[in-house]
Amino acid sequence: MEVYPKRKWEPELKTKAANVSRTGHFFNQHGLKIRWYSWEVAQPKAVIAFAHGIGVYGSFEMLASNPPGTPRQHYASSWPERANEAGVSLFCLDHQGHGRSDYARGKRCYFERIQHLVDDFALFVGKLKTEFADGTPVFMVGTSLGGYVATRAAIDYPDAANGLVALAPALSLDRIAAKPLNKILLPFTTILSMMIPTVPLPKTVKNVKFPLTQQEVENDVLTWPSGVKRTRVRVAAEVYLASLALKQPGVIEKITMPMITFHGRDDVYTDPKGSAMLYERASSSDKRLEWVDDVFHDLCHEKPTSDEICDEILSWVLARSNFGTIDANAKPAKRARKSKPTPSKSERSAASAKKSSSAKSKPKPASKPSGGRRASPTVSIGSSRAAKKASSSSRATRRRR
Repeated sequence: MEVYPKRKWEPELKTKAANVSRTGHFFNQHGLKIRWYSWEVAQPKAVIAFAHGIGVYGSFEMLASNPPGTPRQHYASSWPERANEAGVSLFCLDHQGHGRSDYARGKRCYFERIQHLVDDFALFVGKLKTEFADGTPVFMVGTSLGGYVATRAAIDYPDAANGLVALAPALSLDRIAAKPLNKILLPFTTILSMMIPTVPLPKTVKNVKFPLTQQEVENDVLTWPSGVKRTRVRVAAEVYLASLALKQPGVIEKITMPMITFHGRDDVYTDPKGSAMLYERASSSDKRLEWVDDVFHDLCHEKPTSDEICDEILSWVLARSNFGTIDANAKPAKRARKSKPTPSKSERSAASAKKSSSAKSKPKPASKPSGGRRASPTVSIGSSRAAKKASSSSRATRRRR
């Protein structure tokens, strides 16, 4: 990988506030320049390679705003700072079509094939493993679209890294596809992709739960803000086809490396069922699924929960780098499959109708004593904090069980 001399860095990366260690680029197999950044420590215990989500870019995803709502250009209180304090070096890249990397067809937030992002990321991880050939473990971490990229890299390149961390990965479109109109529109998107691939058409959603996080995305000149910009037709089609491919038997089962996936129970941007599917079907003997409360979608910036997630990731990474202890209660978490995300409104309505119909045709069973619910060993991040705020709520009581 080519490393830029500091005099060639962008002004916002040169600052002490950003504390960037190195930045540079490499060329992918299609000749596009892929930008990368790092925050490093001497003699790292582990290395993290991070894949960002759609519409943003590496340094934007990794650096923090101070105060919230201002540009993300600060190392203080960021994930790189927490990683470095734990003795971990963190690297990230800008996917093609994003940030400071080259754009296919000159279009921002566009790529010809989603597999190109996977191959670029695997190439990046491979270069890091070559640089840290002393045996320092390298872990792949990805969020949202980057969660798909990292997951698919673990499928296609099983020896690429020492472990996989997925954050609200875009693995399933079942919830979106279940809507009557989308049953027609989603397949039609693949046809439009051949005709008008670069046209922004499918709608996106705003982060209404964390408006300052949304503001940060909207105000950055290199982003393609969700809820403001629409997804390009080719990109939407590629994500749809990629989700169908993952459903095929024997695909996710190819994952054998240690893995952990986090997902917000009520995520409306990426389907929580994708993380459940990943956990259920991955062949890894060391795997965990953690449902997250009090978030919208951006698990890297929705504080304070995002900081808890970062610390959990670092503990997980170090435990698999001979610098920590693996939690015997969390591994292998076989009963995690009992834990499910909150159902959508349509799913709740269907379940209610089915229950009502069943009650009319069957005699009412005798009541059962409470307290027999089986606990899941997965950690529900953010739930204890929510419980303290609503200790008198029966719903909070059920969540704690």
